[in-house]
Amino acid sequence: MTRTDRVSTVLPVPKNATTTDATETTHRVVEVAWRPRSSVQWATFTASRLANAELWNAMVRLHARIRRLHWKWPSLARWQTWAKGKFPAMGSQSVQQTIKEFCECIAGTTAKRKAQKKRGEEVTAEYPRKTSRYRDVTYTNQSAIVRDGFLRLGHGGGQVGPIRTERLKLRIRLPFELPGRLMEVTLCFGFVRIVCAVPVAPTIGSGAVTGNDLGVNTLIAATDGETAIVVSGREAKAIVQYRNKQLASIKSCLSRCKQGSRRQKKLARRKHKMLDKCARKIKDI
Repeated sequence: MTRTDRVSTVLPVPKNATTTDATETTHRVVEVAWRPRSSVQWATFTASRLANAELWNAMVRLHARIRRLHWKWPSLARWQTWAKGKFPAMGSQSVQQTIKEFCECIAGTTAKRKAQKKRGEEVTAEYPRKTSRYRDVTYTNQSAIVRDGFLRLGHGGGQVGPIRTERLKLRIRLPFELPGRLMEVTLCFGFVRIVCAVPVAPTIGSGAVTGNDLGVNTLIAATDGETAIVVSGREAKAIVQYRNKQLASIKSCLSRCKQGSRRQKKLARRKHKMLDKCARKIKDI
């Protein structure tokens, strides 16, 4: 099992929320290495990721058609009504999360394109157009529950081929206690990403001021006027260059392979193995 903590932007607690001594919270990301161990788990895992990719691909195609015909973009509630009951391998909360993510992507791209036109620049922002076979599934804290050291991920009810999805719920053992309140879970291939809300105790500043500079060859350089700290980024840069070079080579070979062939599957496993290895190396720096 691997565990990685990553702290995001500190967010204030709402006024109507009940808190203790802490007045702020931060989101901490924890990753747990996991793969299905039984045929039932594999079926549930695969069906949910296939259904999520099918939902995203359908919205990509519908968005392209709506823009081509100059129709009005449907509201979030209308999209949720449209998708209701069409993807039985996913829970309703996961379907709503994917729809919300797509609509936010469309809104952000539209705003960026308008800003580029207003400044007289070339419009380079592109709407989502790529499709995929599998897609990571996001669960809210309403469909993901931690109980007795296990993370339980619920799915929707319905028939997916010969499998009844209402009886298939992933049960993942956690090797440690979560650092805070569960907020969101993302089911990926090879690992599970968990987002927790952690309260931050108020700190008293010492009055010291530091200057920081971020870069590529030097990841960070900081000084307070007396002591300087420099973190080299050459190792990370070399890992990224190696990853990009290997990825281009593998994609070149994949483009010449027949879909579903033994060589194509072998190259796909090699690509995922190489990407995971490079990601672990960067985390260890």
